[in-house]
Amino acid sequence: MGKTKEELKMLFVTGYKPTQQDFTDLIDVAGVQGPKGDKGETGSPGLKGDKGDTGAKGADGKNGT
Repeated sequence: MGKTKEELKMLFVTGYKPTQQDFTDLIDVAGVQGPKGDKGETGSPGLKGDKGDTGAKGADGKNGT
């Protein structure tokens, strides 16, 4: 199996030349996701304002044609 995150951190430091296997191990570890976290609380629905203008009315008082 590949290296742990902590082992890889020690390999990717200034002055060290990582090998092809080091990069392979890094990619393998980076692709692993941890467990899904708990769902947070639902936020506020926000404020409701006044209804907006329905648009310009024609000469007969009706909206668009």
